[in-house]
Amino acid sequence: MTRMKRTIVFLFILLTALPAFCGKTYFTGLKPSVYMDLPEGFGVKETGENGKYFMLSSSVVPVTAIIRIYPEGRFSSNREALTDIMTKFSLSAQTGDFNWGEGISAMSIFEGNMLGIQSSGFAISTTLPDSQGTFVYLIWSSSENFENTASFMGSFMDSLYVSADNSLECGAMTAFAYPKSEETEETDINIEGIEIKTILNATDMEAADYLVKREYFTLLCYQSSPAWQLAWQRYYRMIYRDSCSRLLKPAYDIYKELAPFCNDNTDLAQKLLNWTQGFEYSREKNEADFTSLPAALTGEGCDCDTRAMLLCVLLNGMNMDCCLFVSPSFNHAVAGLVSDHPGFGFSLGEKKYLTGETTAKDLSWGKIASDMTDQSQWIPVLFY
Repeated sequence: MTRMKRTIVFLFILLTALPAFCGKTYFTGLKPSVYMDLPEGFGVKETGENGKYFMLSSSVVPVTAIIRIYPEGRFSSNREALTDIMTKFSLSAQTGDFNWGEGISAMSIFEGNMLGIQSSGFAISTTLPDSQGTFVYLIWSSSENFENTASFMGSFMDSLYVSADNSLECGAMTAFAYPKSEETEETDINIEGIEIKTILNATDMEAADYLVKREYFTLLCYQSSPAWQLAWQRYYRMIYRDSCSRLLKPAYDIYKELAPFCNDNTDLAQKLLNWTQGFEYSREKNEADFTSLPAALTGEGCDCDTRAMLLCVLLNGMNMDCCLFVSPSFNHAVAGLVSDHPGFGFSLGEKKYLTGETTAKDLSWGKIASDMTDQSQWIPVLFY
């Protein structure tokens, strides 16, 4: 786990008193499958158009954002929607189309005078499903501060979800920067002596590594914020979302090869737990101290949170119910699995999650060190 994560402390700082517009944010008139999982600390500066226009500012990073929801038929394409926005604000922009969400979306990298300040930023337009309209959102900082805020702004641009299926795909910014390749890369996995052949997209490694580094720099913005815990949970949610579609084929291939030899889902999950317990232990692979999940799948060394996250993505991809528990007190992370098998677990609502320890060999689900059983010292990270 990262140096930042190991040294998080409570330094209570008063945030700007703005109406909350952060975390999972839904929009009046749109289906609940359309929402934004925003970085913490955004507040509303202006609103209008009957809940279809918002100007936001962050109390954590000096950036400003606009969200605008247009009715269906207003524009013939998402590129036209961005051209309209760029023209209204007299901005110069480079705009490109990309495949994301319901079809062809568009993204602009722009610069110009925003609110009296020479600024640079990003804008995206995408079509909402079921005739809900066009969703346009943009974010900017002063041009002199662009390099320092680009990661945070990129995280904001990846925070939009437009449908249930889209919630398991990478965010729009990442899809634009790292489009899917027509090429794939084969990889072999050995679990309990069974050779499993699977594939990854040729861009998965690079894209996933970019996402981890970007979200780590976003997380660093909250070291001295009372919102550090919420930011930490979002950090893992963003990695999870980005990894789901990348590892869907491996999850299917693993299930296909192992399930016939298993008594039930927990037995299958145990085989994967044993597998991760045998991974090479490694830290400091990058600034985030977190190995991307595609890299871990193919054998790169990793620490506890990467292993637990990999289990969550693969097991949830097999229609199990798995979550993550992280602890700054214990400097540790474990996976949690809903199961009717006996064992130690943490309770969340009506569910009990058996703990899965990935860094000690030969432990089954429902085992954990006796000095780590205090649930108040663990932060749950749910993915849906």
